[in-house]
Amino acid sequence: MTSTRLLPIIGALALLFGCTDDAGEDTQTHAGELSEDANLDDAPPCDAETQCPDGLECLVIRTDPAIGPLCLEPGTGCDVLDCGDDDCLLLESYPAQVACAGPPAGDDGDGPVSSGVR
Repeated sequence: MTSTRLLPIIGALALLFGCTDDAGEDTQTHAGELSEDANLDDAPPCDAETQCPDGLECLVIRTDPAIGPLCLEPGTGCDVLDCGDDDCLLLESYPAQVACAGPPAGDDGDGPVSSGVR
């Protein structure tokens, strides 16, 4: 099998099995709030057919509801998303997603746990 045939297969497997991050298996992602100083009015939209201009990257900002996908300057995704005390993550997908890591706001992690036993 040639390397040109192998690349689409690798890409399909990556999409099938999802993305991972360095934060660990127990890390959950959730929506954050749009930063007060964020200005996305001039950010052009993007998708698989509409690529970003050179020097910009296509991002979805995970708020509730999500914003985007939009073309933003590289490295600015976490500047527009306020995660409070949680970490901001850039999830590798297309389009890339900017999300917060940790339990959702208001979740202290002390909720009921189902044992699955009846």
